[in-house]
Amino acid sequence: MRRIIIILLSLVCISGYSQTVGGRYDFNFDARRIWSKGSSAGVKSLKLDKRLFNIRFDKGRKGIFSSRLNYSFARITFDEQALHFTDLEKFHNIGLNLNYVRRINQNWGFFGSAMPQLKSNFAENLKGDDFYITAFALFTYSKNKDRRFSFGLAYISTLGFPAPIPVFMYWINLNIKWNITIGFPRLNFEYDIDKKSRLSIYAELEGFNSNLSKDLSHPNFKDEKLAQKLSYRDIITGLEYNYHIKEFSIRVNCGYTLNRNFALQDNNYKKVYGYDMKNNLNIGLGFGVSF
Repeated sequence: MRRIIIILLSLVCISGYSQTVGGRYDFNFDARRIWSKGSSAGVKSLKLDKRLFNIRFDKGRKGIFSSRLNYSFARITFDEQALHFTDLEKFHNIGLNLNYVRRINQNWGFFGSAMPQLKSNFAENLKGDDFYITAFALFTYSKNKDRRFSFGLAYISTLGFPAPIPVFMYWINLNIKWNITIGFPRLNFEYDIDKKSRLSIYAELEGFNSNLSKDLSHPNFKDEKLAQKLSYRDIITGLEYNYHIKEFSIRVNCGYTLNRNFALQDNNYKKVYGYDMKNNLNIGLGFGVSF
């Protein structure tokens, strides 16, 4: 049961927030910096995640209901030549994850999640458009301990607009040292150096969307429309080292972006203005701890 839960929780990384190991710990911290060389902007992000509770129904046989509280902060630094507004420098995301995991039978499991969130630069008072919702419905199938397939639907806005998209993950354990995860939003090759250390080569989709508390206008905006939302998205590849001891884990990664997209949008998620974003180096640091 524990193994199936971990696999299902790993898919939460599609929100751009949780790492594959995120659901295993009571508290998680992650920080990342993406350089701005040749680009209109660079991004620094900070993410915090805290487990609130786990409720086991019939000792877990009828499922587990859990909740996590998360907060993320993004700071955008603009090039001197780029179109710049003070209201575009800082963004916040406050969310509550409500998750349900159940093992259906020996081979099948189910994971459902609803995540109400507030995403905004909070330049003015709270607005209805600051509220976002993310949801998942995922099934996992495992016929033996070395192969597992997970699939389902997610309702997210990571692609720049809210929409249901398919999610899948195929995990293969090649031998005692190597395993591979093929899927969306993360491709992962893992090598266990020893019982405490792991090395990963990965590619993943990351990013965030946010509402703008105050509409922005500029002559360079398409058709003189107002900017009312922001969309930022990266495809990141890299190398990650994970060290685990007892109830503590530390993660260090370094990589390079393959694709970057940064745009201002109207309330219909249509692009009003796009920034010139070049691929760049990125580094990340994180840790998880259970109490």
